[in-house]
Amino acid sequence: MKLLLTSNGLHTENITKTLLNLINKPATEIKVQIMAVNNPDWDIKEYFNIDKQKLINAGVKAENIHENELGEKKPPNLDNVDIFLMLGGNAYHYVHFIRKHGFEAKIKDFLDAGGVYVGRSAGSTIMGPDADVKYWGSFTNDIGVSDVSGLGFVDFITVAHINAREKPERVVEFHRKTGKKMIYITDEQAILGIDGFYKII
Repeated sequence: MKLLLTSNGLHTENITKTLLNLINKPATEIKVQIMAVNNPDWDIKEYFNIDKQKLINAGVKAENIHENELGEKKPPNLDNVDIFLMLGGNAYHYVHFIRKHGFEAKIKDFLDAGGVYVGRSAGSTIMGPDADVKYWGSFTNDIGVSDVSGLGFVDFITVAHINAREKPERVVEFHRKTGKKMIYITDEQAILGIDGFYKII
């Protein structure tokens, strides 16, 4: 299983280079699926474009990068995709729509087949055991998700943007009260995971 859990997606040259090195083919042949839940508070298209442009600058062909919104409409399959990039936003919305469409199994099949999952912010957090971020995060469960667990692909909660949070002490309080395993990363960092081994880059 190959994962790259980030705060800001392909924010640095090192993160982008690390990602492409995980794929055993030339950049021009790499196929990418970018997905996000739309958020009324900002233009999600802007975030699609940021990471898409980073990939193009690194040699990935624009026609090999596809964008889809995760929402009421059934999401596309991940067949013939090398990189699956899940953007950020409200973690509750992500787990709601992923479970609504049974998309968790498709992510697992994708990873089992050797694909690389890249998370940006909430896209990173949902891969852990707990997506209930209301205590330490900036989003609330306004969609009424009853199951606030994460997808459980890793055994830790990724806390993105630790350097930019208004109240980072809330994260520490949550950790102390719950004992849950948490890894904090700054906007310039990512967690690289390969077959159960992890390091911050």
